[in-house]
Amino acid sequence: PILAATLLARGPVELLGCPRLRDVDASVRILRHLGCDARWEGSSLVVDTAGLNRCEISDILMREMRSSAIFLGAILARCGHVPGQPPRPLAPFVADLGDCPDLGPILMTLGLFCQGESRLLNAGRLRLKESDRGTAMAQELGKLGGQASLAGDEIRIRQSRLRPGPALSSHGDHRIAMALAVAALGARIPADIQGAEAVEKSYPDFWKDLAAIGARVELCHG
Repeated sequence: PILAATLLARGPVELLGCPRLRDVDASVRILRHLGCDARWEGSSLVVDTAGLNRCEISDILMREMRSSAIFLGAILARCGHVPGQPPRPLAPFVADLGDCPDLGPILMTLGLFCQGESRLLNAGRLRLKESDRGTAMAQELGKLGGQASLAGDEIRIRQSRLRPGPALSSHGDHRIAMALAVAALGARIPADIQGAEAVEKSYPDFWKDLAAIGARVELCHG
């Protein structure tokens, strides 16, 4: 996620000790395709998105890594369209969560910014994670005006204009906390996320890294 988040930065971002994994290499190719500069300096990866000149990722690149959809939210938050051309809305999508239920929360967020209705199939496994993720996300996004509904093993998300709302809950789930943060950033609205410490499970530096790339983050303890 942090490689996608570099698209929100307004200057170079250096990722120290970045592992040279297949998904990292695929992310670098996506960033370069978008016009960004991404280069290795020893064990660090330096990304400068100042040269961003397109907002579309080719199907070939999208298929190189299973979670490449995370780039779409960052692209939307950065510009929402190809610079110098009329805005192009994101198309609705259908995704099968059978083999990748962890993508459920962030794809529900993405669906809010796509035209029409998007659908997540085989979403039943979301009930067996750290929380009942489908129900929890629909509840929390609804507080912001998001339209998401569950019917059996399917989740439907409609394009929504989000607005500031009451305090949100992570339901003690790291992926819900991060997905709600991305929703607020994409809509450019403030959000009070209770239980933000849930990110400690998988991404302890999530809030620090968001702040480092320009997001306003205030952590309240106690």
